[in-house]
Amino acid sequence: MKNTLLIVFCLSLFTLARAQKLDLSLNLQEGKTYTQQSESKLSIVQNINGQELNINMSVKGSMSYLVKTATKEDYLIDMQYEALSMYMELPQGGSVEFNSEKEDQNDIMSTVLNGITNQPISIVLGKKGTISEVSDLDSLWTSVFSQFSNIPEEQLKQVQDQIKSAYGPEALKGNVEMVTAIFPSERVQVGDEWVVTNSMQSMMPVDVNSTYKLAEIQDGYYLIQGASSLQTSDTAAIVDSNGMPMKYNMTGAINSEIKIDKQSGWIIEAQNTQDIEGEAQIQPNPQMPMKMTIPMVMKNETRITQ
Repeated sequence: MKNTLLIVFCLSLFTLARAQKLDLSLNLQEGKTYTQQSESKLSIVQNINGQELNINMSVKGSMSYLVKTATKEDYLIDMQYEALSMYMELPQGGSVEFNSEKEDQNDIMSTVLNGITNQPISIVLGKKGTISEVSDLDSLWTSVFSQFSNIPEEQLKQVQDQIKSAYGPEALKGNVEMVTAIFPSERVQVGDEWVVTNSMQSMMPVDVNSTYKLAEIQDGYYLIQGASSLQTSDTAAIVDSNGMPMKYNMTGAINSEIKIDKQSGWIIEAQNTQDIEGEAQIQPNPQMPMKMTIPMVMKNETRITQ
């Protein structure tokens, strides 16, 4: 009889442990700095007038997040880029490389990347990983681009558009939230799934609908798996891309695996694969009076570590 009661008791504890639900959220410490290293490998295949053009890119970044204040709902954080680099293989052969650590005033893009590093950007990051505020970056852009007074205005505007598209407030918000806005609104246990919707900005704004699952609980981390679908936010919207008015109609899928620290909820490691296809449409403009449609396939693999 005693043995039977012991077995029943142990089974009850086991069942209770399995049924225990967790509150997955960010739990950052005020005054502490959290880091993030990212590397993205992007391939773009375009078909222009029957000719296939391939572009391969590698983009690396090192970021830090200093928690200035912490409340029950969110964190005021000074985020800054510590280092940035970009490598691109061009369709015609050859390659170009830009690096924030390169000191060469003749290399405009590297100089601009250097100018936006080590500059605190204030953000408000919620417990569930969404960003509600990003500080006004106008003063940063003014400081960065004021040193290029001798560069032709058209060329400088092209660089400005590229940088603001990649590192402006909306792009920053979307890029950060892709690995932080993953938390469920309710408590969960292993095997539970939840849905998160957000948007991100790359070449064009897209809406992302994600289903996440708490896949595993390990000694030091939780493993979250995600499957997402994405769609151009507004296919009728005209976006300025390197001085060209463009419309995009793109759809795709994202698969991700994210390890978050049990104590802080901060990302230990994340793997993210995006497959996107559709078309870009150049609208009539002074440089190109006839509309042109460009079929496009993109694949992006991103790895993030501390």
